[in-house]
Amino acid sequence: MMQKFIGFAAALGLSAGVPQAAHAQFQTGNQIYRDCLVDRTDDAYYQKSSFCMAYVSGAFDAILLARQVNGKPDCTPDGLTVGQMRDVALKYMRDHPENRNLSAAGIVLLSIMDAWPCPNN
Repeated sequence: MMQKFIGFAAALGLSAGVPQAAHAQFQTGNQIYRDCLVDRTDDAYYQKSSFCMAYVSGAFDAILLARQVNGKPDCTPDGLTVGQMRDVALKYMRDHPENRNLSAAGIVLLSIMDAWPCPNN
């Protein structure tokens, strides 16, 4: 029995060094869209709706940081709320279902560019 365990542990240890295929994205627009539209009666409502809000606001913050670092202006309106950002992303996904297979962060970027275009993006 101990030999089987040692063999398994050795195989597991060796496989840890084998490179695995990397995913190009962690979340797709389809996944975020589903989480953002979760029904209030769903047992996972609070988890999914919170994830949606957190994901959209985190992607938005990362996009704004990238713009700042590259000397580009923030063209979003003052007083923008997380709920409004979520609504803009959802509207974009509803209006462009052909893009929902893209990364969710890319969808947030496209929705910002669509709602608040910057001159010389």
